[in-house]
Amino acid sequence: MREWLFVFLYGALFLAGTFLCPFWAALARKRAQRVAGRWTLRSDRYFMLASAISVLSFGDTMEFGARTWGNVTLGLSPILRNGVDAVLIGTGLATVLVAKLMLVWLADLEREPPVWSWTRFAAVATVSWGIAAVVIELAK
Repeated sequence: MREWLFVFLYGALFLAGTFLCPFWAALARKRAQRVAGRWTLRSDRYFMLASAISVLSFGDTMEFGARTWGNVTLGLSPILRNGVDAVLIGTGLATVLVAKLMLVWLADLEREPPVWSWTRFAAVATVSWGIAAVVIELAK
């Protein structure tokens, strides 16, 4: 169960990062096209926020993708086998996943009225990954 939980959390965060990076990069690009001048862009909060979320999501994709692959192929790292450490790391991962899903929700609020396609896609991808993680763990 513990192994499935961490494979699921790392994989779900990998998917969220993969999903959010291009979305927020596109928003930053659109904003850059609207704002005149590079010096103005550096102080434009909307552009900087969208760019920061995109860069953070790219880093998450790399980190959580590697951790997912490592947990699937090599098993859990020793730190995740310790009760207290695993609880703290798992709680942190779950909190980051909730924050990522909130950013997906925010992506849907960009359209007026919201269509919720991004949120639905994220929900389907997360549930699908949960099922895939069960299959992966049972196949070991």
